[in-house]
Amino acid sequence: MEELSNSIESLQSHQVTFQEKENLYLANILPILRTLLFWPDGKGLGSIYNPLLLRIAGYYDLPLPVYVMSDRLKETMDNPLFSGAITHRTLNVPSLIQKHSNEKLLDIQEWLEMEILIDRNDSSPKAYRWKDLIFEGANSSSFTHFDTDIPIFIDSLKSALSWDRSMFFEYVKSIANIAIELGIKTIKAANKK
Repeated sequence: MEELSNSIESLQSHQVTFQEKENLYLANILPILRTLLFWPDGKGLGSIYNPLLLRIAGYYDLPLPVYVMSDRLKETMDNPLFSGAITHRTLNVPSLIQKHSNEKLLDIQEWLEMEILIDRNDSSPKAYRWKDLIFEGANSSSFTHFDTDIPIFIDSLKSALSWDRSMFFEYVKSIANIAIELGIKTIKAANKK
């Protein structure tokens, strides 16, 4: 439980300390998010990546529910407005409370599996999920590993700006915010058991 408390406290501290320094924010936050929330597809890396928040919530049999819009990317895939876009993305920010009637309740793992970006730079389109963003971001743009070969979808999100912030920053901030909220909720609930 102490590791989870320390991780959540670190996330909160980085949110405040580096909110105006995007690169430092990302470099510090991404390794923590990978520790808390990332698990690999398949069985090969399972022992290396065992997400702390999910593990502790599972141990105490605590749900990790979030409200999100339905799968926005899949809903818009057949829309002719987006058919020629090289990059097609959506920002489906989760919340612990339902803000709109068309939001649905999902487990955090279901949300992390949702596709958020389609990249059509190659001959066959490639879809990326929230958890791919955590993993690839931590492996290429954080203090755990700086890579000269940044994945195209990460580079695309870094270069797309919204209010002088990269979309990559906005996506990671969304993940960090919900991780903090769920982490605090999990710690409180586990301490009562």
